[in-house]
Amino acid sequence: MRQDKKNENYGRPPRWGDLPLSRPRFPLDIVAEIDRIRDQFSSPEDAQQYILDCLNRKTTMKRLKLYDCRVSATPDITAASGNASYEEREIPLSLLKKPEKSFLVRVAGDSMEDAGISNGDYLIAEERHPLFEHTENGEIVIAVADDQLLVKRYRRWRHGQELISENRRKNYPPIIISSDSSQQHSIYIIGVFQRVIDESLIDAN
Repeated sequence: MRQDKKNENYGRPPRWGDLPLSRPRFPLDIVAEIDRIRDQFSSPEDAQQYILDCLNRKTTMKRLKLYDCRVSATPDITAASGNASYEEREIPLSLLKKPEKSFLVRVAGDSMEDAGISNGDYLIAEERHPLFEHTENGEIVIAVADDQLLVKRYRRWRHGQELISENRRKNYPPIIISSDSSQQHSIYIIGVFQRVIDESLIDAN
């Protein structure tokens, strides 16, 4: 006895091509981009998988600015702080506390190695407005001091402030920021250190 055509696929999920389709209204430039992507693949399934991967990546990865001027962790290494050019890198969103305020920098120097920050490390930092956002005593900061970019421990004391290194092997002097000292430096804290990130987790795509 011939089965009713309506029951031929009873118990089976419908194929993707058999599903009812809506007619969404997309801007023409998006339609053109979808067509361009589709034409790059030999089958609709491959194109669909690529688009799904992109959507998944959007929800799990965050694209951050990686500044190409290395942050200096040694006082006598001058960083090209006037060079604001940057590249962009993707890192896992799960590593970021505040994704929209995060950026990447790379360390040059060894003066913070006792804090677990070594030469060549990539750091995740959180933007800090130098005028309107408070910096806590003891935080590791990204600072601009006398046209140098530095990563240092910030200390505030009764008569002023200072940036200190953390390296027991070498005696790096602190950078004093004091209103009554001849060693006074102009300083702007532009970020607060969050964590070191392994280079393998930084995606250049």
